[in-house]
Amino acid sequence: MEEILELKEKILNHNFESAILLIDELEAIGRQDKINILESFLVVLLVHLVKIQIEQRITKTWLNSISNSLLEIQDRNRLGKKSYYIKQGSWTDTKSCLDTTL
Repeated sequence: MEEILELKEKILNHNFESAILLIDELEAIGRQDKINILESFLVVLLVHLVKIQIEQRITKTWLNSISNSLLEIQDRNRLGKKSYYIKQGSWTDTKSCLDTTL
């Protein structure tokens, strides 16, 4: 919130160069936050997949966690309006691979 107020002040004072620099910083923070969230869901997903491979079994809880992680990753996959971290066509391949593995 502090950054938004600072941005407003810079714009009202016609300090556009500083405002643009602040916007760039906010963009970078937002991108990093999104990457961290994706990373946490990927870790959960990988932990459960490794458990399945090692223990040669699957529980309903693990399956729910895997499904939830995949959905959350897919929901947060957008890099921009038209670009993605993981290509949209890859999701059907991943899901069908997971279905045959389980």
